[in-house]
Amino acid sequence: MPRQAISSDRLSSFSSLVGSNHRMDVLPRTANQAVLEGHFQVSELRPGMILRCADTRDLCSNTTRAELKPALKLVVLLGGSTDVSFGRRRLAWQGASPARAGEAAVVALAEPEQFIRRATAGNAERSLTLTLTQEWFESGALAQDGAWPRLQSFIRTHLAAACWRPSRRMMALAEEVSRPAMFVPGLLALHQESRCIALASEALATVLGGMQEQEQERMPAVPVNARIAARLRQLRELLDCGEGDALGLSALARAVGINVNAMQRGFRELTGVSVAEYARRVRLERARRALLQDGASIALAATLAGYSSTANFSTAFRRHFGVTPGQARDTL
Repeated sequence: MPRQAISSDRLSSFSSLVGSNHRMDVLPRTANQAVLEGHFQVSELRPGMILRCADTRDLCSNTTRAELKPALKLVVLLGGSTDVSFGRRRLAWQGASPARAGEAAVVALAEPEQFIRRATAGNAERSLTLTLTQEWFESGALAQDGAWPRLQSFIRTHLAAACWRPSRRMMALAEEVSRPAMFVPGLLALHQESRCIALASEALATVLGGMQEQEQERMPAVPVNARIAARLRQLRELLDCGEGDALGLSALARAVGINVNAMQRGFRELTGVSVAEYARRVRLERARRALLQDGASIALAATLAGYSSTANFSTAFRRHFGVTPGQARDTL
């Protein structure tokens, strides 16, 4: 299918499904000029489920702004790059590809919120955004599911967000939606809807899984042998203060006078996570404080977190906090 030139007026005509007050700032500005080249689709597959697919190249530098209606947003980047914000939640993703497993995020808008997309001339983007409103959730069977109260809590928390690297299955589903095969006339929407439901299912499972991990971390300690519990508290103090950063599991176990197996098992019972995962999170929190409170460079923060590569540190930081180290510092 030949690529099409898309004007700012045409983009504005799509915005009514998901929001209002659409505006695009373009430099230089001419009347009804073409701002994108490629394929762009916005359609309501069923009440409350709105699909946006983009396979485009920006013909000029521009900034898009719109007022979005309350909804849950699932964003999947299939290729190229994108830089968008939902209120204070910014997704600045570069160079995703199927081989790299792309990028994905869910953002909850419990109230109207400003959307911003920033683009430079020549920027290529292949992305999918699925908008799910309260109407869609209430029309399905989710309201009767046992997990619904936890999911509803996420949806009703304004700007709650989860970012992750999508599975191969999720990427394949997104590809089928964005580049569907030819179907009998009238069945394309049904095909896309079925794939979007599968996408939503995987995304919501990811959200619920993350919430479950957080709940486990908040659970009260499970009673263990008093002597072992004292050793585990000592271990936690070692990790919290950083004195255990250079020690492996065996050395940590020796430092607190407990065997490795008992240490691993007891620590997970007390905290809900492994020793290694707890240590990783503590180092990331320490690096974040250095960035925000001490003005440390990203390279220094990476070293504090135990990473020799700033790229690997940035990836781990974004997965844990939902933003990159640079974006976290920019919020100051």
